[in-house]
Amino acid sequence: MSPPPPLAATLRASPAAPAAPRSVCAAAFHPAPKPVGWRLPSPPALAPSSPQAPPRWLRPGEAVNVAGYTIAGGMLYVGSRLPALAAYRDVEPALIDPGLPARTGPNSRSGEGMGYWPSYSGISPEHRAGYLEWLATGRSDPDAYIGYVFLYFYGLERRALNTDPADKADVEELAQLVAEVRRLQQIYGQNGSFGGYSASFLSICRIQAGDAVGALRATMFGWEIPPDVRLRLGRHASTKVPVPAELAFGWACNLPSAPRRTPATRCEPEFRELFELRYAAVYGQGVVLKNQGPKLKIDYRPASPGFGGSLTLKVPDVRDVSNANASVGEALAALASDCVDSLDAYSRWLGRNAQGDASALAGVALLPKELLHRHGAPALADLRQWLDRYVPAGEPVVAGAAEVLARWQPGGAAKVGKADATALVTFLEKLGIGIEPDVRFGGPAPSPQGQIALFRLEGGGAAPTAEYSGITTLMRFAAAVAGADGVAEAESRFLREHVAGALGLAAGERRRLEANAAWLLTEPPSPAALKKAAAALTAPPRRRGAVYGLRSGR
Repeated sequence: MSPPPPLAATLRASPAAPAAPRSVCAAAFHPAPKPVGWRLPSPPALAPSSPQAPPRWLRPGEAVNVAGYTIAGGMLYVGSRLPALAAYRDVEPALIDPGLPARTGPNSRSGEGMGYWPSYSGISPEHRAGYLEWLATGRSDPDAYIGYVFLYFYGLERRALNTDPADKADVEELAQLVAEVRRLQQIYGQNGSFGGYSASFLSICRIQAGDAVGALRATMFGWEIPPDVRLRLGRHASTKVPVPAELAFGWACNLPSAPRRTPATRCEPEFRELFELRYAAVYGQGVVLKNQGPKLKIDYRPASPGFGGSLTLKVPDVRDVSNANASVGEALAALASDCVDSLDAYSRWLGRNAQGDASALAGVALLPKELLHRHGAPALADLRQWLDRYVPAGEPVVAGAAEVLARWQPGGAAKVGKADATALVTFLEKLGIGIEPDVRFGGPAPSPQGQIALFRLEGGGAAPTAEYSGITTLMRFAAAVAGADGVAEAESRFLREHVAGALGLAAGERRRLEANAAWLLTEPPSPAALKKAAAALTAPPRRRGAVYGLRSGR
């Protein structure tokens, strides 16, 4: 489906009592006269030091000097006597009046005491100095007082949504305003209030200018469906066009039942990708919605008090279909929740390895199967090639553990914990490779300085039987004896074949036993480990160990 044309329009203010907030209506996005009754003058130049300069908007890239601060980048209202859009407010809150004093004080940086819904004309001189300094130093200090960010945002909001043709951004400038708010989101979006207001602003701009402001990624975890998402859902319902995955994601993740858990934010790219894959698996090209519901009406609550109330946009020929299709929305939220659950192990790994490589196999191996080959392809291919080259189908191979660990987690810790060792052997098992010692079956975790035995699995990686566990304990004694005086490999092989046959071990267990023996002969157990193992032996294995000692003359 070709994208629908953008709604071209401006918001139109409705009359209201001068002492109370008012609602603002827009029948369509086109320039309309304002009942407020003012037009912004646009003089050719602004004398930066003139306290009585008429108000004007500095376009992106313009510079100005106010109170000794040189502010580059534009996108500010500067001058005096600019009325607010609300009839009951005298001055536009965002207007920087050069005639007002600004001086540095103890609260300039912290913003302490500035209050909610600030206005440049109403804040103290020391707060004006703090705000001007933030503007002059790039508007990007992550530790800046959030009130300064809002005061700047008020001006962007007015310029984007004003209805007066003399003070309204064209489409090109609107795209620049959107880019600036996106930049601010990257720095200050973790603030819940600013994150919410800025997301709503971007959604309204998307409706206002369509593709001219670029595609917007659906925001996550608001408490209502974003306006542009509601509009697109209504358009898809009216044309019976299936809802694409990215739109379904924006719907699902802004419902009250959305999965607001750590993996969704820590692993956001993987979350989005997994949702889209599973959505396609369930719904194919997408779900088709019922075109039922009231006419779509979008309310926008500006951050700036200069608007004096909410703005309302009525969209012709589009219905609000979210309630009529509520069961679909809940099913999508459940699908999103399943995706978050599937990313839990990977998210925990990222939390434990914040400084590590997110593409390392140690982490990628924990991804759900749909994402494994997409995200781990290079590292996985390298490991597969190494295994194919060094681990034949026959005898087990002893190798330095560092060879595998370097491919598993480059630059990893000097000591491998049980959780990471378990993840490693489980992942190798998926590739048809067994490893000894196996931490899942009582073996120690591999040491980067030690040895491991690798072998091809036969019939999967089922847990060994109790009989196998007993014979591996005897093998420790045999390895200790062999390591003590250099017993021949032939004697060691005889022991493995004799005991394996006597216990009737399955082929897969015999293969694992051979690998265990090969590893033990390179790293014989310590006396303390032998004593602990002996205490755990039952009577029959003890007798077999005694027989071995007599036969070998030990």
